[in-house]
This record gives sequence, C-alpha cells and structure tokens, in this order.
Amino acid sequence: MLPGATDPRFAEQLMRIAKDPDLRRSLYERLGDYCHKCRNQLNSLKLSLYLVRRQPSTTRQDLWAEIDGHYQELERRVDLIQTLCRPMALSRVTLGLELLIEDRREPWTRLMAATGRNLELVPPAERAVASFDVQRMGQALDSLVEWRAGEGEANSSARLRWWVDSGRAHLAWEESEPRSTGSADRRIDGTSSWALPLISRVTQAHEGDFRVQDDHEWKLEISWPTQPPQTLA
Repeated sequence: MLPGATDPRFAEQLMRIAKDPDLRRSLYERLGDYCHKCRNQLNSLKLSLYLVRRQPSTTRQDLWAEIDGHYQELERRVDLIQTLCRPMALSRVTLGLELLIEDRREPWTRLMAATGRNLELVPPAERAVASFDVQRMGQALDSLVEWRAGEGEANSSARLRWWVDSGRAHLAWEESEPRSTGSADRRIDGTSSWALPLISRVTQAHEGDFRVQDDHEWKLEISWPTQPPQTLA
C-alpha cells in the first residue's frame, strides 16, 4: 500500500488533480518520464521473475505468490498515476452496458463476498446501449467495487443499476445500509483514496459527471452522453 493511501487528505489531493486539467498537465510534465522509466524497470523485473520461476527451485509457492502480489501492486500504482495525470485518449465502442457489467460479474461477486457482502446487478427493462471506452469505464467500475467492498458492513448488500434516458447513460451503485466507518483490516490495498479521483477522471473524459449521495443510504451515480458530443444531433 502506498504511504498515506487511506488518509482522507491524500484522497482530497488526488481529487484536486483529477478535476484540474492545468495541474494534471504540470504533474505529467514532471512525472511522465519517471513513470515511463518505472514501466521499463517493471517489465524487466516481470521477465526476470518469469525466467527464475521456470528454473528448478525449492522456493515455496506461497512465497512466489507473495512476490507476484507485490509486483502487481507496484504495476497497478504506476498505472493509476499515469491514468490520473496523462492525457486520456478514449477508444470508444457502442455496446450494451450489460456486456461491460456481465463480463465482471464473477470477480465483483467474489470480491464483495470476501468481505461478507452481497452484490445485486439490476438490468433495465430495455437494453441500454451507449458509446464508451470499455477498458477505461471498466477500470473505473473495478475501482468502485473494490473500494466499496472494503467499506460496507458485513452481511449488507449493494446493487448496481444501469439504464439510458434522454440521450445519457447512467450507472448507479446503491447501498441499502448506512455507511460504515470502515476498519483498517477490511480495506483492500488502499483503493479507497484512488476510486473517486479515477471515476472523476474517466467520466470527465467521456464528457460526463458523477455525484455521491452520503446520508442515510450511500449512492454513487455516473452519467455521460450515449454518443460523443460531436455526433449528437
């Protein structure tokens, strides 16, 4: 976990970066080359680990799993920094939102179950079709699920709804129980601080927005135009 990764002040600074194009540009001018070098080193490390594991060894498998976990965490953090700071070029496709969500049903359900929670996916009455970047929107939703899995109370439920209305696509994550204060041992690798800035960055790139309701029930809704602005009638 990154130092300060669950510190609210850290999350506030990340959100400030996500919302400010000039600040993002300035940071990427300073961090872009550094992240590129980190990527190269991580790729070399990944190849080295692969070659070592192919050799006869008495190293325990649980130790290799721990090493792989640390590597994946480093790789993910560099990816998050780059996603937050660098220009985001989207590769849009027009698909039913259910294809994005159903593809992730199993890992999301498993992740929620690991913290004793249930996830309900609620499709619309009519198929919801929109233009979006599958990889980027999926990354944002993965981050959301991972964050909320570590925040809610055990034995509580959450549901994800999606629909299209008046030329806009909507995704709504709703929790039926009051927000938990969260315990350190239930958080999952510090994702809480990165989730909202990442969602902000991705929805912004889609010319959309999001809002959070945090009173009796916790709710987050993402919305964006079903077609890129230049193709809207």
